[in-house]
Amino acid sequence: MLFLYFVEQFNKEAGSTASELVCEGVMKRAIKRNPGKLKETITGYLLIMPNLIGFFVFTFVGAVFSLFMSFTDWSLIKPLSEVKFVFLKNYTQLVSDRWFIASVKNNVWFLLIVPIQMFLALLVAVILNGKVFFRNFLRTSFYLANVTSIVAISVVWFTSTSLLISIISVMNIFKNWTLIQVMTEGGPGTSTYIIGYYIYYAAFKLLRFGYASALAWVLLVIVMAFTVIRWKKQGSY
Repeated sequence: MLFLYFVEQFNKEAGSTASELVCEGVMKRAIKRNPGKLKETITGYLLIMPNLIGFFVFTFVGAVFSLFMSFTDWSLIKPLSEVKFVFLKNYTQLVSDRWFIASVKNNVWFLLIVPIQMFLALLVAVILNGKVFFRNFLRTSFYLANVTSIVAISVVWFTSTSLLISIISVMNIFKNWTLIQVMTEGGPGTSTYIIGYYIYYAAFKLLRFGYASALAWVLLVIVMAFTVIRWKKQGSY
């Protein structure tokens, strides 16, 4: 019996060694057939490494830190050592926050711009795709203006990417604050408050970074919900 045990163990070791040799032989043959493949792969990773590092440090780490801080009472005037966990208080407070409610209502009204914008963009795209005078000049003018980038996108891709256009348009409306900040600063009253502007206001005016982080994550959930619903509706057509 002891002899049979040793024979079995030997076979296992031999089989494992054989499989390792086979894998090693396959890899060597692959590299031999395409010797520049490994070098090309390494070069590619080295080229994208700065972008990956930047994404990890400034986007991924920032997002995780923001999620963590959304459960605290972090304020710009308070050192991190004095930050306290408030758990879901920032999120539950949104229900009774009249500025947040006003921002959501205003965003709903702003969303009505999206179908109108897409229709006008498609109309202009169809016109510019036809036989019109100075067609190339007009196309270039629309593209360089950068204000009507939706038209340029429509000229190139048309309705096959209507899903992408609608999602990007909705995202821009929700997160936009530049126009509000420059023209109205949310006024008169809260009539032009939108969620994107309110996040900025809560963070840099009220100095409530924890609450602003919670607002940002709620905005993310809203945009993701719209994206999923829009995606499913697109698939049902």
